Amino acid sequence: MSNLTTEEIVKLSWDAMNEEDRKLYTDVQNIKRVCMSRVEDLFVQHYHDAGIDDLPKLVEECNGTKDIDFFIDNIIYDLVKPEHI
Repeated sequence: MSNLTTEEIVKLSWDAMNEEDRKLYTDVQNIKRVCMSRVEDLFVQHYHDAGIDDLPKLVEECNGTKDIDFFIDNIIYDLVKPEHI
């Protein structure tokens, strides 16, 4: 197993890419960044509109779940389903 850091692996991968692959990678990363920003905005708006009473409930449910990935997936799904957009 290599002792390379993630940063070193990314640099090696980047160096191995041709210009077209680098552009594609950069474009995809930009799309990802915009998507993540929009989901963050939806989260802030939803919980701003929900009111302060819902925030302790959210934290309690998150801390009490046995499947955090499923819990977070459901939050994201609720944020992006069509009636919220």
